[in-house]
Amino acid sequence: MRVIGNRNQPALVFIHGFLGSGDDWLAVANSLKHRYCCYLISLPGHDCEALPNKLNNWDEFIYQIQDNITNQLPEKFILVGYSLGGRVSIALSQLWPERINALILESANPGLQTTSEREHRRSADNQWTEWFESLELEIVLDKWYQQAVFKNLDQEQRQSLINIRRNQDGSKLSTIMKAASLSAQPDYWNSIATNNMKTLFLAGEHDQKFSTIGRRLKTLKPNMTFIALPNLGHNCHHENPELFSQHIMQFAEQIYPLTQQVDSQL
Repeated sequence: MRVIGNRNQPALVFIHGFLGSGDDWLAVANSLKHRYCCYLISLPGHDCEALPNKLNNWDEFIYQIQDNITNQLPEKFILVGYSLGGRVSIALSQLWPERINALILESANPGLQTTSEREHRRSADNQWTEWFESLELEIVLDKWYQQAVFKNLDQEQRQSLINIRRNQDGSKLSTIMKAASLSAQPDYWNSIATNNMKTLFLAGEHDQKFSTIGRRLKTLKPNMTFIALPNLGHNCHHENPELFSQHIMQFAEQIYPLTQQVDSQL
């Protein structure tokens, strides 16, 4: 775990998406470190992090993450999660309602709600696990970033992400894909909608799938803040970290007023 900022400042905890690492948030953390202490988590099986001996399903994945970070984090914090990290953040918000002051979700899916959706996703993810196990990682990454959710990326942007991800372990990524597949994740729609935790949902305006999810969740949870970020796709914090940071700061100031932040540094 990388820590950016003064530990006496209010805390923001960031969880990256599949294929990523804690360092994916560095640009955002460096924009926020003058007001917040940013904790950048790397998930199991990513960024040279080891895999536990037992990792067969979603619950085992979440409890492994919880065990890894429980004692490394401050007592209270805002949790920020992107994509897979957003799904993990939702799960942790169920386990740590007393520790998490607010939840910020970027392009995160609360869950699938029909058997047909789960079967379709399971079939797709099984194909990805086979590719991660059997093909050169660069080939799989090229396929990954050709998915519709990344359609706004040009070839240079795709290649940049491939270069960042190419040194990971395909077999570890296959194991994570099996355990953390959206097809095996619980349906969190109702639990998010009915809890009182302050929540911000961010999605790129060009990411139709997750913008739709954000709008739907907003109808179920009227006190949630939803923002479609202009001219951005699925990975907003990578495409425009400055704009993303501005929205994080505006939301966080509702939880940690500036007077409280000043006091925390005295």
